[in-house]
Amino acid sequence: MLFFIEIGSRRLHITGCTKSPHTLWIAQQARNLSWNIQDSPARPRFLIHDRDGKFSREFDAIFESEGLEIIKTPYRAPDANAHAERVIRSIREECLDRIIILQKCMQDNFGPERLCWPWHLIEFRPKSPVSPQLAIGILDHMQ
Repeated sequence: MLFFIEIGSRRLHITGCTKSPHTLWIAQQARNLSWNIQDSPARPRFLIHDRDGKFSREFDAIFESEGLEIIKTPYRAPDANAHAERVIRSIREECLDRIIILQKCMQDNFGPERLCWPWHLIEFRPKSPVSPQLAIGILDHMQ
């Protein structure tokens, strides 16, 4: 699963899910997201990602053309990207730990793109800075 987080607004962009991501697929997802951020009122300034080989020079160039500064996390430092690690932990704890997959066909048909876990994070957090209008906008975007 490839996702992007706007840390200031806590908005989550799930751009796609595939069993075998490769550089061309990731670059296409980056292009799709860059079209969406062109229309957003609050433009991001930085893109933080790890040093996985799938994040090619083309991937970085797409966001650099939008004016974002690319920051790569240090080697073997998962705490350097704590926000992304927390999203992954939420997926595991709040969704995948509660699912029992009985057959191979269930595993193939039940992918992360069908999970609605971001709504749980937004709706049931009383101290969340995310407004209900933003949550409704995200819901419309997800469906």
